[in-house]
Amino acid sequence: MRGALIVFLVTVLGLGVARAQAARDQSVDQQWNYCRNEGSAFPASAQIDGCTGVIQSRNVDETRLAYAFFLRGWVYHGQNNFDRAIADYDQAISLNAQFWDAIYHRGLAYFNEQNATRAIVDLDEAIRLNPEFAPAFSVRGRAYYSLRQCAQAVPDFDRALSLYPQIANAHFYRGRCYERQGDLIRARSDYDEAIRLQPDYVEAYMRRGDTYAIAPPHDFARAIADYDSAIRLQPDNPDWLNSRCWARALLGQLEPPLADCDASIAIRSQPKTLQSRGFVHLRRREFEAAFADYDAAVRGDSSITMALYGRGIAQLRLGHASDGQADIAAATARDPGLPAFFAESNIRP
Repeated sequence: MRGALIVFLVTVLGLGVARAQAARDQSVDQQWNYCRNEGSAFPASAQIDGCTGVIQSRNVDETRLAYAFFLRGWVYHGQNNFDRAIADYDQAISLNAQFWDAIYHRGLAYFNEQNATRAIVDLDEAIRLNPEFAPAFSVRGRAYYSLRQCAQAVPDFDRALSLYPQIANAHFYRGRCYERQGDLIRARSDYDEAIRLQPDYVEAYMRRGDTYAIAPPHDFARAIADYDSAIRLQPDNPDWLNSRCWARALLGQLEPPLADCDASIAIRSQPKTLQSRGFVHLRRREFEAAFADYDAAVRGDSSITMALYGRGIAQLRLGHASDGQADIAAATARDPGLPAFFAESNIRP
């Protein structure tokens, strides 16, 4: 009788342990479902909790554990919590040194933290492990670009686009490199492609507009069309409004540029925008207003030689010959091309 009871108790206890283990296994499986979050079925908080549950469980192998750290890091990354993302990527990589996706994303997180030099170390390794992964080349190119190393950046963008031609950022930043190198034709071609791939790429409109507005031969009408597109996308950006103000003024318009500069300054007053509005006032023969804007621009940023020259012209028109000539002489000494630039708009001392 006692033996039968012992057998019964052992059986019951065994079933209880088995059921508890099954419950724990089922719990880990459910946490894993949350962690993987296929189809983005769950909110980010649930995905983080799921990955944390998997990480804290003792019933997963190192491969799944590494992936749980990676996925949790990826969610933190998407929340711009780069420090926590990097910490999780570190754990994933410590468990699997060949985990190229985690290495790539850690490099991307470092780049997002504006640590381009450290990002390149990880991106080098990710590319070594997976030399066909286009985004790694694109991000490394952007890291080199941020370090003003276009000689290294352009080949990376070339490689990224040879693997996957649809990366709008690679076209844009390669265009920026070409622009820095003075090759405006190739720069515009890349901006064209970036806009074709991503029609709301506001920075591409602005940079393409600038290539028409800044460098000869100028095409202010085409520049203004690009600035129009950028402003439609970001109507409250003071820099875009200032650029259109400047291009309109150079094109010879008088009313629209003043409205653009006023709107830009109302959002954020900057020396470069005060310089632009000073130029508009000068063309409108509003010399006191021109002097006030140029003077404020020079006081805000003494490196703006164009504002210094314009202030000199305004002072001459207001009868302050000595001060005006001093400004013009100082500005011309720093930039001998200023008299010719102002003369193109029929403004001479």
